[in-house]
Amino acid sequence: MQLAAGDAVVFQPAGPRVALTGAIDTQAIFELKAAREPLGEVLRYAGDSAVLVNPNRVQVERIDTSRPGAARFVEEFKLDEAGR
Repeated sequence: MQLAAGDAVVFQPAGPRVALTGAIDTQAIFELKAAREPLGEVLRYAGDSAVLVNPNRVQVERIDTSRPGAARFVEEFKLDEAGR
């Protein structure tokens, strides 16, 4: 697309997002289709590299926006308990 003088480009705000890092094919920030999605679905966005990951240790770092200073905390799961 070519822009012309006077054009305005407007980007809509991003929806809910998650970041995937570690032993996966595609480390990135992904926009969720809904406010909440199963971990297994989000892993498919990243290439579903189940061979490379430790299925007994998945860590989810969360930001609690209801607390002052947006406190971060980490929860640990097995993949089968976390939506897989």
